[in-house]
Amino acid sequence: MKPLDLIDQTVWESLRAGGHARKTWFFRLVFRRRDSVVWYIFYFGPHEWRPADVEAGLSSSLVGLQISEQSPGMERAINLDDLEDSPLSLRELVVQDNRLIRRRFDVSVPEGFVYDVDVPPLRVAKEFIEEVLSTWRA
Repeated sequence: MKPLDLIDQTVWESLRAGGHARKTWFFRLVFRRRDSVVWYIFYFGPHEWRPADVEAGLSSSLVGLQISEQSPGMERAINLDDLEDSPLSLRELVVQDNRLIRRRFDVSVPEGFVYDVDVPPLRVAKEFIEEVLSTWRA
């Protein structure tokens, strides 16, 4: 797989201001099982403010690492926030004040989102992969 470049400062500032930019992919995970293939694309995008941000201590104007899903035949990848039936909880990773903050979807809370502050990166990766694999079990 060809490594992707990090975004530059100009793109970062544009995203922080709520703008959009092209080629903000950071990495892609490919999952294959028999004849099925799914790509999860992690890319930089502007963090969308939510009421739960206050409790998590998030400030405005942040750039997050967001996740989209794509399968062969799909014209474009779709952000997990826009997939109504995604069984995956991870939605975004944000770094603020040297803290990794994970935003995840949780149907048991009124707003639907929970923030995990100071979550270890290895735990985030492990739980994401476990969730993907659990959706493929027959």
